[in-house]
Amino acid sequence: MIINIEKIQTYEKDFGIEGTKELLNIFVEEQTLMKDEFFKAIDNKDYEYLKKLAHRAKSSVLAFGMDKLHAALDKFEKTDTKKIKYKKALAIAQRFEKDIITAIDEINSYLNRNKID
Repeated sequence: MIINIEKIQTYEKDFGIEGTKELLNIFVEEQTLMKDEFFKAIDNKDYEYLKKLAHRAKSSVLAFGMDKLHAALDKFEKTDTKKIKYKKALAIAQRFEKDIITAIDEINSYLNRNKID
């Protein structure tokens, strides 16, 4: 699993089912947009902006227990912009995309299993 289900269960206790549903929907929407921004930054060879996107994404992925992706984003963010090559930038964007798609699938499965519409 990419996400930590225990984090979602904690959110349910803290915010109730409706609050958790809203939180999950916001995560899905924001990360889908963020994924697109990652690839736009690469197309524009704007690696400084890509590092800023990595920084913004870190807190969201950590909130759902996506520790490995958080670590990869953190490492990328700390990379000297002058040392970033296309291949490295593309690798972090593809990793982000892959993990976010998996996380969204896991969230949708969780919502369906627990009858949170």
